[in-house]
Amino acid sequence: MPLAEGSAARFAYKFYADGTMVTNAEADIATAPGSSGGRILRRVSAGLNLRKNATRSAEILPSRQVRSSRHTSRRVEGPLDGEFSPGSYFDFIEAAHRDSAAPILPSGLTEVQLTSAAADSATSKFNFGGGDPVALGLRKGTIIQFASLSAAGNNGVRFLVTGFGGTSNREVSVFPAPTTMAADTAFTLTTPGKSSIIPASGHVRRKLAIERYHEDLDRARLYTELRVTGYRLAVPAEGNSTFGLNVMGRNRRTLTGAAAPYFTSPAAATTTEVCNSLNGILRIAGSTVGTVTGLNLNLAMAADAPAVLGQAFPPDVLLGTADVTGDFTALVDDTDAISAAFEEELEVELLFMLTAGGATADAVAFHLPRLKLNGDEENVQGEGSQTMNVPFQALEYLGSAAGMTGTTLRCTDTAAT
Repeated sequence: MPLAEGSAARFAYKFYADGTMVTNAEADIATAPGSSGGRILRRVSAGLNLRKNATRSAEILPSRQVRSSRHTSRRVEGPLDGEFSPGSYFDFIEAAHRDSAAPILPSGLTEVQLTSAAADSATSKFNFGGGDPVALGLRKGTIIQFASLSAAGNNGVRFLVTGFGGTSNREVSVFPAPTTMAADTAFTLTTPGKSSIIPASGHVRRKLAIERYHEDLDRARLYTELRVTGYRLAVPAEGNSTFGLNVMGRNRRTLTGAAAPYFTSPAAATTTEVCNSLNGILRIAGSTVGTVTGLNLNLAMAADAPAVLGQAFPPDVLLGTADVTGDFTALVDDTDAISAAFEEELEVELLFMLTAGGATADAVAFHLPRLKLNGDEENVQGEGSQTMNVPFQALEYLGSAAGMTGTTLRCTDTAAT
């Protein structure tokens, strides 16, 4: 009798063409989502399972024993966890945002729109000779890339946009600092990958199927009609960043023999390098911070799979408000800026970018324009450095600053397709 080995398990997923759930009928796996296509999912662990409620008889019998117990409603739920890398989880982030992700600048920009581009390393800015980068679509917290500049060191670098200034927003602050360069009148500016926000309207409903296929058993578990109900990102002071995904759905099918695996030709998993927290940048309230020792970001939507009469599966998986929370730990220093923001109930901005290597490697940026800090827990321990834990609540941005979008969170992934 063969036993299952974790290294022989393959996870693959595919989104359905239609995100609607029919209240009184499950999708037929013979046609939806369809066995062709899909993509292999990178993971460290998975806790996705079929769960059933059960009811036990309360009848009092002469035997003084329980005689009846029945399964009632069922659902699929659980986490999938992996190490965070560009392109690997953007599909799920987009689904959790209920957004239609797209490149910030689908066609890019050139000297035709911006006249010229100069760079200054000391101020970490690009200066354009004409046009308005914001009016043309550029946004804070996105990642830009140049080609054909006279300073070769500025070509192909993934620059994070950290702010706008000057006449018509032509001074664009970036990280990392560019190579100083005189005005160049022949170049292209693009925004690689895609960007996703939590939109204020036009929310998209998506559903997907995930398959766990055990090659050594020739058996598959197909989890059907799932909705992404949230995600969590953890960035330690040292080591690999991790990503967790939560889903909830309607059913699980077991497939064997010729029926397994369900996905016959899934695309290979991404091969991008895992994001290490030593690469990238973190900015709080507009300033680069070098004292944060850990960061956690969570999005949850209070999903509900209601039980109904006459059928075991839920009529739908309903999603609530996109509640974005988190916390970070930081070394206690003499500026006391974090504590001051907490004491005065000041709102701050959080912007960070994780990269898969050097300046030209793929990267993922998260921009939260409006945070409310809800604590500054300082517990004096030991003889060395002292830290504080700062929980926060992210809020919808309602301002009108240059290059800002009315959203709680923007994610830009240069490897997203």
